[in-house]
Amino acid sequence: MEFLYAGHWADGEVGAAEAVGVAYVVVAQVVEGGVCLLVVQTADRLVTLSTAYAASGFHHSQADVEVARFGFMTAGWRRAGEGMYVSRAVHKRRRQW
Repeated sequence: MEFLYAGHWADGEVGAAEAVGVAYVVVAQVVEGGVCLLVVQTADRLVTLSTAYAASGFHHSQADVEVARFGFMTAGWRRAGEGMYVSRAVHKRRRQW
């Protein structure tokens, strides 16, 4: 999972989200046999959550369900590269977009 964020392929999205006051960005990467998800705090670039689930590919609804288990709500996914996706997010305890 560290590889996912170590590439810094989502830094532009994290910076843009921080600029408009969004607290979290979820980054997803399709890997063999599943999908890895990281929730990154925009203010300090710390990984808040890392998880993975078995899947045949990336599906927005399945990723939403997975991060919702930990209290996060996404604001729509967009493709950021081959097998890579990003979404802005909030936590249910902190619903400021």
